[in-house]
Amino acid sequence: MARLIATGVSFMLCLPYLWFFPATPIGMAVLLSAGTIVMVLLGRRDDIIMTAITTIVVTVIAVIDPHDAWHQPLLRLIDTMVGIGIGVACKWLSSLPAGWHQKSMNVGTAGRS
Repeated sequence: MARLIATGVSFMLCLPYLWFFPATPIGMAVLLSAGTIVMVLLGRRDDIIMTAITTIVVTVIAVIDPHDAWHQPLLRLIDTMVGIGIGVACKWLSSLPAGWHQKSMNVGTAGRS
């Protein structure tokens, strides 16, 4: 959940910024400061670093490839959501009982000899 919140805050700060301004070191500093303030106000001080890392990745990529830079926050959000989905699926699969797949394969074969 922490990763999603940190990415969400970075997304909400970077997307509007990149709509109107080019990515610059000063802009990155402004975004990092704003992200820190938002996370403190949300009471999530432990997630400040995660928000900062996401913001830095978005702005550095926007500096490297400024064409359609506003796509970067959206891509990071999708990336995070896919990662969380894969993690949840793996956790769910690992919590299934040991022989669950064999039981489902033997359904309907009872009583046959």
